[in-house]
Amino acid sequence: RFRGTTGGTDIAAKILSRFTTLTAGQALLVLDGLVIALAGLVFNSVELMLYALISVVVSGKTIDVVVEGFNYAKAALIISSRSEKIAARILAELGRGVTGLAGRGLYSGEAREVLLCIIGRMEETRLKQLVKEEDPHAFLIISDVHEVLGEGFKEIKEDGKSR
Repeated sequence: RFRGTTGGTDIAAKILSRFTTLTAGQALLVLDGLVIALAGLVFNSVELMLYALISVVVSGKTIDVVVEGFNYAKAALIISSRSEKIAARILAELGRGVTGLAGRGLYSGEAREVLLCIIGRMEETRLKQLVKEEDPHAFLIISDVHEVLGEGFKEIKEDGKSR
């Protein structure tokens, strides 16, 4: 979290993550996986290699959680010809706010309202179901958001830091 390393393969992972789209945990997983695969070939032990790979996967995920934190939400962009009905259901059924953004398809030239909604991780499945029920042809983009400040999420303190 504070850009430090333990002096092992995490130095190479940090360099790899800086020049690729991999997170620190993913880069560490790739590099340690290569080392473990080579060791498995040299020592001719598939069982030990699999135990080591499981250990590396768990540690890689743990590193990502420590660096990125537990507190993340999901951002959903919804493009649909039935955006009014979808927005009404999100407001009523999920109790989440929705923002309508003006959009225009550059291929079709059609104007469409793009809905932006921030939801908790546990609400993702319900949102997908809701959108599919209203418009099976909707275009839905869901991505991780690592810090959400404002009503319904973390409060913004007067000093600019989050609570």
